[in-house]
Amino acid sequence: MHNPVTLVPAKASVAAAPVAKAMRRPIKVFVMDLCCFIPFYTSQLCQALTDEQVDATLGSIRYYLQPDYFRRIGLRNNPGLVDVVGRFSIGNKFLRRILKVLECCLNLAALAVRFLVAKPDVLHVQYLALLDYGIPVEYWFLRFSKLLGIRIVHTVHNVLPPDNGEPRRHGYGKVYKLADLLICHGEEARTRLIKEFSIAAEKIVIVPHGPMFENARLSQPEARAALGFSPEEVIILSFGVISPYKGIDWLLDTWHKIQGLKNARLVIAGTGDPALLASIEQQVQALGIQDSVHLHLKFVPVEMLPSFYQSSDVIVYPYREITTSGAITTGIGYGKAIVATRVPAFRELLREGETALFVDYGDVDGLGDAISKLVRDPKLRARLAENVAALGRRCSSWEAIAERTRQCYEAVLRSSCVKATAD
Repeated sequence: MHNPVTLVPAKASVAAAPVAKAMRRPIKVFVMDLCCFIPFYTSQLCQALTDEQVDATLGSIRYYLQPDYFRRIGLRNNPGLVDVVGRFSIGNKFLRRILKVLECCLNLAALAVRFLVAKPDVLHVQYLALLDYGIPVEYWFLRFSKLLGIRIVHTVHNVLPPDNGEPRRHGYGKVYKLADLLICHGEEARTRLIKEFSIAAEKIVIVPHGPMFENARLSQPEARAALGFSPEEVIILSFGVISPYKGIDWLLDTWHKIQGLKNARLVIAGTGDPALLASIEQQVQALGIQDSVHLHLKFVPVEMLPSFYQSSDVIVYPYREITTSGAITTGIGYGKAIVATRVPAFRELLREGETALFVDYGDVDGLGDAISKLVRDPKLRARLAENVAALGRRCSSWEAIAERTRQCYEAVLRSSCVKATAD
């Protein structure tokens, strides 16, 4: 039977009791993203947790697309034993994946030995890359950690992997049941965990996703000059890691249908699987829309990211599905008009006609109409953008998120003490 934890209700204020932070007992936490799939989220969280008297170890290899990223922001990553693959640019995806799997297995073995000697209070799971591949080694490591008395908190960024979820359902279900506490970023994920995996409601806490990439902002003319875009164009932006579930092929088909729009340019920026990127380039050529589409199909360093967002007038999210999206929280932070699909995660954050125009996934006419309206109606663009900017100012800060996360740690540790006393 699950031993329930006591925590402030998910919809209550994230503010903690007025206890001086300096008087708190430090909590040792290992933040686990060993294959470095979500480096920007984990680094923001670790930095914010420091002010909450949490000794957070960033359990991650270096980010292979920007190997010096953690060092540049003042963090030291510690995956366990080996951090080699991220130092090299390995073009062969299959080879890179094999090497990362081997590296991850070595690090899990090293961490198991380390935890025997000096264990953290909490193991905070962020991403289980091997589980996505159907390899259960991380699950065995979590079971071992729990046998050592380490409390396990798991942030559920995606309830199931977007592109291959069903084959992984059983494995993820075992992990969710093993964890002491699950953190979700929204109500839709919480509901799915309860309905699809029979997780007890009291075992799930909602902690919002924080704003990403709060860099110094350029003006729109400065950003466009940096990227070589015309000041007169209406820029429609799709930005982020490119995956099949993000609907870029549908977006391009839609753009082909509405390419008669004057002074409009579609910008697609981000990296992804080389075969998928090649198919996007081929589709643009086949549709004959290369004159109005700008492709930047490669990794965008953090310092270049503000230029793309600030240069845009509209940000489009044509996703088939998603549980949590750092891309949309980033877009909200930049205060731009938004077009998005009617997936629950987006509808939790945005309001139809107020902060976004919603469309059904795959509806070429609907997506085309929404984009066309915003291109032709600057007043509508401005109204949505103003409302999105106001929404961004209301979003939870990383300070509030770190406070809420520490509450989660305290709750599972209290639960552990209660259980030990009862035993």
